[in-house]
Amino acid sequence: MTTTGPVNAELRETEIGSIVTGLRESRDVLQTIDSRYGPMRLVGAGFRLAHGSPAIEREPPTLGEHTDEILGEAGYEPAEIARLRRDAVV
Repeated sequence: MTTTGPVNAELRETEIGSIVTGLRESRDVLQTIDSRYGPMRLVGAGFRLAHGSPAIEREPPTLGEHTDEILGEAGYEPAEIARLRRDAVV
């Protein structure tokens, strides 16, 4: 028993590439931004609004970059956050 229909089975890699290229050009699905590590290709919103497309204006945060801030907003005191760091919890 096959789970794909004849239309899906006939979709070739070149056709998929054309679809992706069309999405990139028409909907800004992939956007390139400059980061501290060089150019990064990121997935954008994938849609356009009448007044323009939403844009990615900065690079994503590095792992743990906002941890202290988020824990503080969640009610942890600075001493508790320091203990979590010392104990390698965060």
